[in-house]
Amino acid sequence: MTTWLLVFLTAVQLVEAYRRRDPVLFGIGVSIANFYTLRSVILATGWEPAEPPYLFDAESSALYSAVDLLVCLWIVCILATPIGRISQETWNAAPSRSAPNEPRVTQIAVWPAALAVGAMVIWLLVSGGGFAAVQRAARIGDAEGGGTGIYLALPSILLVVALWRIRSDVISQRQPGVVGIAALLLSFFAFFLLGSRTPIVAGLLALVIGAIMRMRIRARFSARLLMILAAAAVLVPQIALWLKALRDETLATAVNAVNQAEFSKALNAIYYDGFSLVVRDSDRFVVKPSRFVFFEQSTSVIPSAIWPDKPDLSSIGKWLRQQYEPSRVNGWPVGAPGDWYLLFGVVGIPLGAILTVLAARMVLLAASKLDANVGIELAALWSLVVFKAGLDAEFFARAVVWILVPVVYILLLRKKNRVAPPALARFHRYRRAHT
Repeated sequence: MTTWLLVFLTAVQLVEAYRRRDPVLFGIGVSIANFYTLRSVILATGWEPAEPPYLFDAESSALYSAVDLLVCLWIVCILATPIGRISQETWNAAPSRSAPNEPRVTQIAVWPAALAVGAMVIWLLVSGGGFAAVQRAARIGDAEGGGTGIYLALPSILLVVALWRIRSDVISQRQPGVVGIAALLLSFFAFFLLGSRTPIVAGLLALVIGAIMRMRIRARFSARLLMILAAAAVLVPQIALWLKALRDETLATAVNAVNQAEFSKALNAIYYDGFSLVVRDSDRFVVKPSRFVFFEQSTSVIPSAIWPDKPDLSSIGKWLRQQYEPSRVNGWPVGAPGDWYLLFGVVGIPLGAILTVLAARMVLLAASKLDANVGIELAALWSLVVFKAGLDAEFFARAVVWILVPVVYILLLRKKNRVAPPALARFHRYRRAHT
């Protein structure tokens, strides 16, 4: 029963996000559906066992019901928090004539980022000993806290400006250009080289969510667009499965093919299992992570080469797994609801949800002010790779790589080319017309 209540509330969040024209809330809903709702259905139907199987038994249904209700509470608190809901005019469906040089900035923004990412990829391949060696080193270094996440900053910039270029091409030419698509594919390759699949899937989903939100803004449905969205609903999970199989083969792991037992792992849908362990065993843990872990994790993006004496800052997922398997370095993530529940108990669920909505409004405002034409895609991308299911312990570290660095890059280009942000340019036009 609780499984279907969770399915219902997840659907309500997605519908409400669509009604509000809110891509961040929609992206968070997609992550909740992937991390918790889908896994709850899989476990309820007996399609796959819980992970790891030796920590769960056949009598875990009451535990799953408790986890379902906590996630339901998380969703309800997010939907019930009225902090800074966006207005009907936040997104401008028409092309923005923000400033004379804005198209020029859009055109040139891709090239420095693409050259930097290309140089980084070549350097890693040459110095690292090949594709498989680089990917293995990146995965192990990230798991051991080596700070390899800093290398994701360059591909993240390229992915953001590639989406910006693609959207600009669609506005001006009614179709994406070759440069934008090539930049997008280059960023995908760089992410995969660094052992990261999530940004690839998130980049594709950001385009899909952007299309969904723009259908709502224009109040017009296209049969062709609906067919594209239906195809995306089938193809995106398949791409995630294929990428995991390819990465497993590259890393020479024990997995030879993606089968039924690997479905949830391929979609990163086992947050539910880690959350279940937290709910069941939180009272048994002698030492828990510090409640300041939200701020401590923000330093995890600094490489050990720059900060040799950097303290060992284990993520909550890594800490959780080492409570059961002390020798392992890969973690069992629990997601934002699990982080807040572990550190603050049940009261942490509404507290974390409120802070999630507050942070989401700030990100939504930043995306719309940066460029209303591509803000929907940017907000959707940031919700999928920065927020995921909400504001968790690693939120600030991801925000530095995915929001701060790309925004600073775009603002510097605008300043150099004397381009005002769209909102400021519209204000100046209004003032000139009425004075």
